[in-house]
Amino acid sequence: MCSHTCAHVKTYSPPPPRTVIGGAMTVGGLAPPDGGWGWAVVLAGFVQAALVFGVLRSFGVFFVAFVVHFGEPAGAVSWVPAIAVAVQQFASPVGSILSAWLGPRPIVMAGGILASLGLILASFATSLIQLYLTIGLLTGLGWALVFTPTMATVARYFRRRRTFATSLALSGAGLSAFAFSPLFQLLAEAYGWRGALLLVGGLSLHLVACGALLRPLALPAEPSPAPVGLALLRHIPFVAFTAAVTLVNTGYFVPYVHLVARARELGLGEYQAATVLSAMAVADLAGRLASGAVADTRSCGLLRLLAAWTALAGVALTLVPLGTSYPVLGVLAAAYGFFAGALTPVVFSLLPQLVGVGQIYGALGLLQMLESGGGLLGAPLAAPPPHVGWAWSQPGPHSCLDTLMGGAEVLAPPDGGWGWAVVLAGFLQAALVFGVLRSFGIFFMAFVGHFGEPVGAVSWVPASAIAVLQLGGPVGSALSARLGARPVVMAGGVLAGLGLILASFATSLIQLHLSIGLLTGLGWALVFTPSVAMVAQYFRRRRALAMGLALSGAGLSAFAFSPLFQLLAEAYGWRGALLLVGGLSFHLVACGALLRPLALPISPSTVPSGLLRSSAFLRYAAAFMLVDAGYYVPYVHLVPHARARGCADYCAASVASTASVADLCGRVVAGWLADRWAAGLLRQLALWTALTGTTLALLPLPGSCPGLAAAAAAYGFIAGAVAPLQYAGLAQVVGTGQVLGAVGWMQMAESAGSLVGAPLAGNSSHCPT
Repeated sequence: MCSHTCAHVKTYSPPPPRTVIGGAMTVGGLAPPDGGWGWAVVLAGFVQAALVFGVLRSFGVFFVAFVVHFGEPAGAVSWVPAIAVAVQQFASPVGSILSAWLGPRPIVMAGGILASLGLILASFATSLIQLYLTIGLLTGLGWALVFTPTMATVARYFRRRRTFATSLALSGAGLSAFAFSPLFQLLAEAYGWRGALLLVGGLSLHLVACGALLRPLALPAEPSPAPVGLALLRHIPFVAFTAAVTLVNTGYFVPYVHLVARARELGLGEYQAATVLSAMAVADLAGRLASGAVADTRSCGLLRLLAAWTALAGVALTLVPLGTSYPVLGVLAAAYGFFAGALTPVVFSLLPQLVGVGQIYGALGLLQMLESGGGLLGAPLAAPPPHVGWAWSQPGPHSCLDTLMGGAEVLAPPDGGWGWAVVLAGFLQAALVFGVLRSFGIFFMAFVGHFGEPVGAVSWVPASAIAVLQLGGPVGSALSARLGARPVVMAGGVLAGLGLILASFATSLIQLHLSIGLLTGLGWALVFTPSVAMVAQYFRRRRALAMGLALSGAGLSAFAFSPLFQLLAEAYGWRGALLLVGGLSFHLVACGALLRPLALPISPSTVPSGLLRSSAFLRYAAAFMLVDAGYYVPYVHLVPHARARGCADYCAASVASTASVADLCGRVVAGWLADRWAAGLLRQLALWTALTGTTLALLPLPGSCPGLAAAAAAYGFIAGAVAPLQYAGLAQVVGTGQVLGAVGWMQMAESAGSLVGAPLAGNSSHCPT
């Protein structure tokens, strides 16, 4: 293994060899050559990436033409590239099997012919179903025979410089998409979409030449590759890695399909829309090259590098729909292109490290096949319904956590190691629990207007969700103590997403209480308590900082979610917006996958007989029961209160976002300060809590939007500072061994305050009627 890779990753031990690639060039050494003819193979990879993913990423140029010509909704047309991506990935094991038997050269050449034939036939299509069969099925199958053998051959020719070689090969996708978007637009204007597709089909015949460059390579230090590699399905790191990449793949291709249509819907001209896609493609190219160079020169490890790139790609993807002008949309698209491009070569470089070079054909084929589900669903799910704008909602934070599920075996030393992955899981669960909860004000007045119920009655919906979240804390503690945190959090993620989806079909307020209040609240309870307890268990000296980072997800996501949910509610109505938020919440399942159990002595006091005899714990829990009576009130009522003060919808949402940004800052600052300030953790907590009460009392007084935003920011910062110290202080009060049970029972005590706070405030004079 090269020095920069993670030594902790277990390499798959393949079964005894059964086939040998005929006619292969044998290398006398014990390692791949890292050069020589390998650079010709990299060139082949570059060209095939250009002619596969460059064409696919420029599909947006044809998208609007298909919608107009066939008179079909965008969702139906979205299935054309989605099927092509899915077939390309699902049929990849076919390319693996055939390459293991016959060598990659003839398989890639045959794939090039099929891909070209599909595009040429598509130029004569008279219905959408014919596009499904030609571009989707035939071209997708050709791409499957091209991509897998080519990338596997690149991986076999390189070891020390594998990531850099992979990034060079895959950079063809970025460079070609930059050139293809305006080129295809020019061809479509000159010859119509049919003539343009015919020419693209002819261009794709150059894939045949790519195959001719793929000289087979046999390495004597490795067993011959197994053609199918089905035994890999018993290799847990590979299975986890594949599941992670599948989730990433759900959103990965969406901008390449919908970005041009989104730009056109915003009023941009055809060439402006195409240049937005080109900007993303250039950034993608830069990201791939930069990622390859960094990966082969830094000692951070591929897995950590992959996690970083994917996290940034997820954030960028979340922000892309918010661009409403040409410059902003171009910048956001370029940011996404860079980070999405950067993660790709690392994925394909990490795979040989997980399974061994001898299994790369089978592993890459299976990976592509299994991730096809995400590629198939992403673009159609992101497409708007008929007569609705193009403001799609994409999973943002999911990308990061999905990729970290790679299955590496890392020892978790105190105050670090795998603990930072657990902090990441905590960050994301806080984002997807409290970020959603704190953005509930966006839906509040929609519920009041739709169901014709008073504000006080509607206030019970989020109040009951908070109460169940906290009341169910001991359930999460008990189940985690018995089964481990991982399965409990994953089950909670399913329940939370299901509750929000069911709420989108509600016809009465009682159904919202049952779906959001009970089902989603219970799911959140199973997610939050084990996640926070795990952070406390992994850290001691830097516990407050780790807790601040983990819980800061609530502030950052609420900042993004408030305007995003407002945008979704206007585009799809509150039902469509809730449906999308429910789908986003399923990424809590991936958070659970990061919670690797830590071998610490856990006290049996996850039942009340232990903790409820501790006077220190009882006083601590009672104090936060009182704090919680007012803590969540602004997050429920701030948006309606701002509207009642005359703020416009987006201005009101920005007030909530301001509070969320300040909350994020408060959590990080308080966590950093707590580990350095000699005043003591509990004294700091008392100070922040007192200041929270003061700012909460002042919050209703401003009568203008700027004044209200300033007051909300002050409250957000100080209230945010309380959260990490609350849980770090709890671990200090009861001890690390009891923290799992203590978090659950403290949450249960807090539920009494949370349950009554928002409804009582809903009947006050400060809230709209």
